[in-house]
Amino acid sequence: MFPYLPQQSGYKKRLRSALGLVKRVIRMLAKSSDYWLDDCWIVDSTPVPCGMSRQTVKRSDLAGWAGYGYCASHSRFYWGLKLYLVCTPSGMPIL
Repeated sequence: MFPYLPQQSGYKKRLRSALGLVKRVIRMLAKSSDYWLDDCWIVDSTPVPCGMSRQTVKRSDLAGWAGYGYCASHSRFYWGLKLYLVCTPSGMPIL
């Protein structure tokens, strides 16, 4: 009744392999708009926690990249990275 059962979706693999293309398209769109030459760019960041326990921090492969920080909006310390977004006031992503 089911001659072929599909395996887990390859979405993540395709997304990872297309990352460079997606970045280039966003950059091309941003440069082709009038907002690229705008004097005002907005930067926002959010913490991305990578681990909660000391054992995780010691064993993690992110030890050279991640660090301790304080997030005032969540009123807590975290160990991880910060994700930044640079965009124009109209919402066009730049970086």
